[in-house]
Amino acid sequence: MSTTHRARAFAKVNLALAVGPPVTGQGPKAGWHRIASWMHAIDLSDNIEAERVADDVKSSAPEHFDLRWADDAPLNAGEPLGWPVEQDLVFKAVGALEQAVGKALPTKIRLRKRIPGGGGLGGGSADAAAALRLTARAHAISLTEQELAEIAANIGSDVAYFLDPDSGADSPPRPAIVEGFGDRITRLERCEAELLLILPPFGCATGAVYRDYDEHMRRDRRGFDRKGIEEASAAGAPEADLCMNDLTHAAIRVEPRLAGIIERAEAVAGADRVCMSGSGSTLFVLIGQDRARAIEPELARVLLADGATIIRTRLV
Repeated sequence: MSTTHRARAFAKVNLALAVGPPVTGQGPKAGWHRIASWMHAIDLSDNIEAERVADDVKSSAPEHFDLRWADDAPLNAGEPLGWPVEQDLVFKAVGALEQAVGKALPTKIRLRKRIPGGGGLGGGSADAAAALRLTARAHAISLTEQELAEIAANIGSDVAYFLDPDSGADSPPRPAIVEGFGDRITRLERCEAELLLILPPFGCATGAVYRDYDEHMRRDRRGFDRKGIEEASAAGAPEADLCMNDLTHAAIRVEPRLAGIIERAEAVAGADRVCMSGSGSTLFVLIGQDRARAIEPELARVLLADGATIIRTRLV
């Protein structure tokens, strides 16, 4: 009888995100952007299970992947995913692992998602990282952290962040400063803070945001305060003044409705207190626990007409 292996896949926010110019030339990284980002996991997670099936079963068969939104998901509760299984990073992760070890790894995967898709919270990358570890465990495959990182690099630039060797199956990855193409990871101390997540009813296409950023980069870039981030992390208390995102204005130009949501949210939370995660469209307010509880109803009220969903969570 096969053993079912389980894990939680935690979302993250980019508390700070600086983006460099696109790489020029004809190499494999041409057009890519180097980043510097302060990433921190939050208390919002997906549940994933993996079970080895008979070796004579075709590997990575879509019918072995039961991927749905959880019944308690903040968006799309209980519904099927809105994209084909073959496009999901969990499916791609199992295929990448098979390619790396050179053999079929027939595995049943069950995923229940709560992390909204396409919003800059890293749900797909977190799920892929969990799928890599669980599939390897189900087939008793031993991989070094370097080997896992190399496989992760072929799936997505954020996947390596979620492959924290010092975190267990039900523990979030430690925060980190992530640099380069997502391959240079400096782990930091965990911080404690409440966040209000603002989930607009639309996403921001990552490719379109980066293309717009390339056109306006000189005007949009801000400073990434690495020293300040390291000091705040050591103290366990992140400062809202350290939060920034070079892609915010590009995301607004790609999706103008975002500007109105930010303006109305700042009228409640305070000027410059509303930040964006990743390439959008998720926004967050880093704030004290009492203040978060106090303003959450008012924030929900002023954003009701925008169709935005408000979630109170915390750094973990």
